[in-house]
Amino acid sequence: MECWATTEFEESGFYDARVRNSIVKAADRVLSSRGASHSAAVGPGLRQATGDAFANPKVTTDVMLEGHRIATAARCSGYDTILVLSDSSSWSFTWHRAVEGLGPLNDKLSARGIHSHCALAVTEAGTPLGVLSAAFWVRDATASKLSGSQMATMAIEKKESYKWLRSVEETERALLGFLDSGGQVIVVADRESDIIELFGMVRHENLHLLIRSRHPRIVEVGAERSSLPVALEAVAPSGEYTITVPEQRGRPRRQARLSVKYLEAALVPPQGKRSKLARQRIWVVHAVEIDAPTNVDPLSWTLLSTLKVASHEEAMAMIDRYKRRWVIERLHFTLKTGCFDVERLRFDDYETLATALAFYFVVAWQVLWLIYISREEPQTPPEKHLEPHELLILRRATNRPILTMLEAVRAIAELAGYANYPKSPLPGIKMVWAGQRKLTDMIAGARLMGFI
Repeated sequence: MECWATTEFEESGFYDARVRNSIVKAADRVLSSRGASHSAAVGPGLRQATGDAFANPKVTTDVMLEGHRIATAARCSGYDTILVLSDSSSWSFTWHRAVEGLGPLNDKLSARGIHSHCALAVTEAGTPLGVLSAAFWVRDATASKLSGSQMATMAIEKKESYKWLRSVEETERALLGFLDSGGQVIVVADRESDIIELFGMVRHENLHLLIRSRHPRIVEVGAERSSLPVALEAVAPSGEYTITVPEQRGRPRRQARLSVKYLEAALVPPQGKRSKLARQRIWVVHAVEIDAPTNVDPLSWTLLSTLKVASHEEAMAMIDRYKRRWVIERLHFTLKTGCFDVERLRFDDYETLATALAFYFVVAWQVLWLIYISREEPQTPPEKHLEPHELLILRRATNRPILTMLEAVRAIAELAGYANYPKSPLPGIKMVWAGQRKLTDMIAGARLMGFI
């Protein structure tokens, strides 16, 4: 079976085939050595080769991601609707004071590092198909000194918030063939993306937005103009919907009962932008939690959609799509925790670190994909995605036949202590990562003993 990394980097425009070969080998080794430092994962020879590649001006972050972006678009072609989750993160390298070119991460200017914005394609069930866009930058320390009026008059293209528009543009370019063939793309983003210019930008007719509202926007419902909160007060609930809230910040997963409303409206630009931006037709889905547990902030989501919502069932579908935004947070979690801990990377300057981060985005996607594909397509034969020697060791270690991807992922987690009973919750990232690392050690031992 072809190495997964060959597919992801084959179409990247590296200046030399030897660079591509080194990147492919390094990606596979990093995936198999989660938790180890970059140097320990790839070994001395590849450490030098990847370090040279990351530092080479010809290997930009776009070049590093190009092949993966093409492979991601190919995976999307098998679906009718794709969600593209858009989100930002920051990467602290404050501890590594010798790095050149880093910028402030906060207003105190004490923490230093890199900012990023990523667009992750997922299925409607949440399986990550790949990274379509990843931008990296450092902040100018003087930007935080600008006044509110200066920021208000600044062109959107000069603001950091332009990242949301750029991400949509890059998503459209990457998936243009999919869109032209009738595929539907829905960009899903949190409250920070509630920017009027985002709704006003020109988009492909099959590319839609699903944005969580942040501002009390002015809307028109029929002939009435009011703020969005006031307009929603006049709408009766269409029904209720119960969703599962995943575990987060130490709080256990729980069931949340939501009261749901929806309405059609025209989004009116702010007074100072009406000469440049026209009113935009949107549909609003409002969901508020009923009887939330004590000491838990009730869920309250106001979602702005450019895709039509004409029934309670369609409103519930929008809530389900917004819930998938959690997957991109899992991608960042995978990169920042013990799986890879990319904030411990040791390179000398911002450009090299940014290219290394782009490389690790691809490897982290593969970790998430392995877990989610076992949930969305649990009956897939494991031979389709795992190496023969991996399955051989898994079957011997667990004394089970392992005939599906779901059984394979549960068996990997079992190596790390997961209680693999029929009614056990599905294993998470940390458990699968720990099991994968143990499996790697077991394979290495089997090779030393001549068993494989």
